[in-house]
Amino acid sequence: ASKNVLVEGNQVINANNNAYLAVSCQGCSFKNNVGKNCWNSGIMCWHSSDITVENNQLDNNGHKTWNGLGVDGDNWGSGIVFDGDTNIPADSAFQSRIFGNMITRLHDGRANKKIGIRLRNTKYTNGDFNFVNNNYSSGADNHFQVDAGGSMASVEHCVSRETCGQIEVFSPNTNAQGFQMQDD
Repeated sequence: ASKNVLVEGNQVINANNNAYLAVSCQGCSFKNNVGKNCWNSGIMCWHSSDITVENNQLDNNGHKTWNGLGVDGDNWGSGIVFDGDTNIPADSAFQSRIFGNMITRLHDGRANKKIGIRLRNTKYTNGDFNFVNNNYSSGADNHFQVDAGGSMASVEHCVSRETCGQIEVFSPNTNAQGFQMQDD
């Protein structure tokens, strides 16, 4: 487990797993990184809280269902995926803050559809908040997905989308703490 780690200004290209992987982390940040041509999700966070994912460029990730070890990969979305809710610290304030990321050339992976950002885990006992704003994805079947029992309450009619060429811009248009975009 790691606490308060900043991962910033890196480039991971052609990794045979995730570009960036956090397991049982708290207070960690992924900022201004590039993840490109990686086999599984660009950024994967397991059993983690108080995570900031900001201004990353994730391109052409998630094109395999397995990782370099030849076993099923962490690939439930091409861009950013949060999963797992075990041993979340009692002092957690939130699960994720996901702002200003660019996700392009998505693949199906193990999700069987192209997903930009996905919250797969069930609700946390502590810090059950997600803040998602100004992220961009291109060609997704689902730009943002919260799975059943997920850790973000659905806030209907709280999403504005603009199409800029092939890029979809999605952000809350109210002061909601989070939002869930309905399936496209």
